[in-house]
Amino acid sequence: MPSRPFYSVSEIQAFEDQAAVPEPSTLILLAAGLVGLGLVGMKKIARRA
Repeated sequence: MPSRPFYSVSEIQAFEDQAAVPEPSTLILLAAGLVGLGLVGMKKIARRA
């Protein structure tokens, strides 16, 4: 018996049925993170000027 788990092809292909767009909460968190990084970058650029 193999020590690592064996996944059948049908189990792997089951993930393809999921929607390509993530949940709205995930999109909100991602957008908030990008906005935060943008603001930090703008502050650093403003300090140099």
